[in-house]
Amino acid sequence: MKRLAQACKEARPSAAARTDEAPAHVFSGQRRRVRMAQEGSGRTDRGPSAAGNAPVKVAKAEGAEPVRSYIPKLPAWQGELLKRFDDLVLRQVPGARRAVKWSAPFYGVPGMAWFASTKGFSKHVKITFFRGTSLKPVPPSGEHEQGRSLDLREGDGLDETLVALWIRQAAALPGWGTS
Repeated sequence: MKRLAQACKEARPSAAARTDEAPAHVFSGQRRRVRMAQEGSGRTDRGPSAAGNAPVKVAKAEGAEPVRSYIPKLPAWQGELLKRFDDLVLRQVPGARRAVKWSAPFYGVPGMAWFASTKGFSKHVKITFFRGTSLKPVPPSGEHEQGRSLDLREGDGLDETLVALWIRQAAALPGWGTS
């Protein structure tokens, strides 16, 4: 089993070779659904979640307006968390670039790259820093070689001081793709 895992890891292209592809977290749900379908277990559809929330779909677009239109489409508690994150980014990185890609808000530094993205899921909100392993302290969630995330569930608080620190650090690092 270890040999299979090592062979799969070696067969994956390096992060440098994947700069034009979506970040790993964007397709993690798709990989899970494929695995569950192969195992014959769990839910594999993309329809409404157990909580009755349909996945939020927003067309790919550049600028602040698509991000602002994404946030209110989420359940209220998720929208509140992501609005606070959006406000933090604008305070910590004046002139930050925003866009929606793969139905998720992305944040970047003009002329550099994307440093973070957010996404509302059925039971949590994910804030991903593409170079999260370089942040101090390292965000708690994630298995990607470089990216790390903060997963927040309903009722969780947002430590704005810590998240602001991560935003400033992430914006200063080379990010993912080009912004």
